[in-house]
Amino acid sequence: MNYYINPDESNLDRLNKEHNWIPNSTQVRRSNSTEDKYQDFIKNELIKYESKKDYIIKTLFNNESIIGVLSENMFPYQVSEGTYHYIMWYLENPMSNDLDYKVINLNILTELKRLDLYKENLEYVWYENPKRSGDLYHVHVFFHYK
Repeated sequence: MNYYINPDESNLDRLNKEHNWIPNSTQVRRSNSTEDKYQDFIKNELIKYESKKDYIIKTLFNNESIIGVLSENMFPYQVSEGTYHYIMWYLENPMSNDLDYKVINLNILTELKRLDLYKENLEYVWYENPKRSGDLYHVHVFFHYK
């Protein structure tokens, strides 16, 4: 199971019943304490940069030839124990360049290997956040080890 999923809440709930590591509709938000940390980050750290986009580019994209970068979500959703929440960031929206979900899937797999997170028993799913924030295209990636 390594593919795109529809982020519709009813679909997330259905998938969670089949695979409890996939977040359900009540888990795809930050906890109150994580949201507080996020707000503190915006007030105290993000202010040092021109924008959220500027922060991400300067802290994650250190190689101009990189298509996308996978990074741990600093402010993760309330996922089940054993589930990891990462973000795949892109400098340009890969969907606007006639790329498809297969390419994003390949990018995620490549990044998991680069970060030495890939193992044979790894399963992941990803989706585009319907409540996008910031100027950079990104997808949420959730994975676990069977």
